[in-house]
Amino acid sequence: AGYQSGYNNITGDNNINVGYKTGFSGVANTNNIHLGNSAGFMSTADNNIFIGLESGIKNTTGTQNICVGIRTGSGKNNAGTNGEHTGDNNIFMGTEAGYSNNNGNRNIYMGYNAGRDTIDGSKNIFLGDNAGQGSQTSHNIFIGSANDDNKGVGWKSISGGEKNVFIGSNVGIENTTGSDNIFLGDNAGNANTTGIKNIYIGTN
Repeated sequence: AGYQSGYNNITGDNNINVGYKTGFSGVANTNNIHLGNSAGFMSTADNNIFIGLESGIKNTTGTQNICVGIRTGSGKNNAGTNGEHTGDNNIFMGTEAGYSNNNGNRNIYMGYNAGRDTIDGSKNIFLGDNAGQGSQTSHNIFIGSANDDNKGVGWKSISGGEKNVFIGSNVGIENTTGSDNIFLGDNAGNANTTGIKNIYIGTN
């Protein structure tokens, strides 16, 4: 239902396409739900749920993803010709959660801009507004929020800043390459940038 929804489908089965150009490129893909303007537009994959404006719009071969919210898992990155999403088994919920994901797998991002600019990170859990927003790492748990609406827990963690657990308000806000840390409580590890193998528990 919707202008050119499922436009190129020939042999695909068990798909639901509702909205302008939803599931437009799929020829033989199966078991998908695409709801919202251009949701799943480029997808030729199976077993995905894309709900929201441009959700999964540049997904190509990524399978078994659940993306709910405006531009979740949209694949807006520098991969391919115009960006693409090929990651599998991700859950992205919240406006632009997982927006730039390319081949990151097995992630859970929930909250406004959670994991927004993460391209290749895998096996992360980011919960909260801007949690892990600019992170380019894997195997992290970032849960909480920041006083600054433009920042989030673990939002600056870049290559090398892996295997961290940051939980609380303003936790790990400045962390970049620090790894193997556990920060629990308000402002725990707030100023840590590159420190490794630390445990900070408690407020301030």
